[in-house]
Amino acid sequence: MKKKWATAAVSTILSLSLAACSTAGTGTTKDAAGKTGSGVDSPSAAGGKAVEITYWNLFGGGDGDFMDAMVKKFNETHKDSISVKSVRLEWGEYYTKLSAAISSGSGPDVAVSHASRLPELVGNQAVTQLEDIAKQANVNWGSFNENILSGTEFEGKHYAIPLDTHAQAYFYNKKLLNDYGLLGEDGKPKLEPGTEGFMKFLNTVKEKSGGKTIPLTLPTAQGSDIYWLWWTLYKQADGESLFSSDGSKAGFNNEQGKKALNVLDRMIHKDKVLPGNLTPDNFQKLFEQGKAATGVMGVWATGALEKVKDLDFGVMPVPTILDKPAVWGDSHTIILPKAKNPDAKKQNAAVTFADWLSTNGAMWSQAGHIPAKKDVLLTDEFKKQQYRSDYASTTANNVRFFTKSPKIGPVGDEITKVLNEFASSGKLNPDDVLTKAEAAANKVLSK
Repeated sequence: MKKKWATAAVSTILSLSLAACSTAGTGTTKDAAGKTGSGVDSPSAAGGKAVEITYWNLFGGGDGDFMDAMVKKFNETHKDSISVKSVRLEWGEYYTKLSAAISSGSGPDVAVSHASRLPELVGNQAVTQLEDIAKQANVNWGSFNENILSGTEFEGKHYAIPLDTHAQAYFYNKKLLNDYGLLGEDGKPKLEPGTEGFMKFLNTVKEKSGGKTIPLTLPTAQGSDIYWLWWTLYKQADGESLFSSDGSKAGFNNEQGKKALNVLDRMIHKDKVLPGNLTPDNFQKLFEQGKAATGVMGVWATGALEKVKDLDFGVMPVPTILDKPAVWGDSHTIILPKAKNPDAKKQNAAVTFADWLSTNGAMWSQAGHIPAKKDVLLTDEFKKQQYRSDYASTTANNVRFFTKSPKIGPVGDEITKVLNEFASSGKLNPDDVLTKAEAAANKVLSK
């Protein structure tokens, strides 16, 4: 195993993505050193017949509570065959500890990985390929949404079982939109198509509120959300990879990239319907407090927003602002870390557990995430959850994952820095933004 695994650092952009999985209240069942904390620790099966597996995850806050409940239910329903010991690590150090454990041969039997981390993991041969194991465990790959599943496939082989996709969605305050004549009888925004339709909608909010209501909220000055929105627009403009065909250079400083940036420039600087000084700490509060009419947020915000007293809101897929439907998203997946001495029984148990988690995705969707298995969206358990059905199916089909590259993290960091500067300072000429980001990305790729 390559030595760099022991010292792998979690990049800023992926750390921010992870933060979405671990809002306030992060805890651990046991950390990598074996210290006991809060969470799920399954009982041993009677007679010692159960295969015991260790499961590492990074879920905190509400996500952690839902995952704990799922592990508990799995153990209760498989007590004679499989016993899962859940180990919850702090999200900020999760991949560093996972990397070190795999490198030293002491990794868990099964673990969570974002789809955006898989290129690095697979490229470093740190993940077990699942074809034969999944077949023995009766995993039906056809049961998964093909678009979500594609994020776990490399050279036609499966390296992870997807649990969900978590993407951007468009949230709106029904009361405010109704006051401004922008809410239809169906309870949805009166949006005309394309860039002009979307900008007209946001400008109407600004005009009819006398500038008192923020038309659109999203972190712009800090954090990766603006990069995610640029990627959404880039894919809507039919942009392809972030890299050249051989992966050696940046490939986003093109017509599609500029088209996406021009929309951001119009929102932030020209029409001023999206403030350029918003941060991850304040943008959602503006929506919760009724100071912002709409917001582009991760679907995981659903669970938090529905707890806000007297907030009458709705949610829908991100509108098609440019040429075709597309939206940024990532995916929580379940992997089998490479082991020095693989145990076939443990591997079978691990894949059985991973597939069960995905099959029972209606439990997980309570956190706002979109289940990876198609049939889950048809269950009564899922349908009875308010808001989720309003975005789940369309978003699952239109989510566009980042380009598969071991360097997508650090390259994304550089793009994010430039976009944050562009939004907050107002000093960068739009024509220079992608050129500056391209130069920074090429520096990363040259190393």
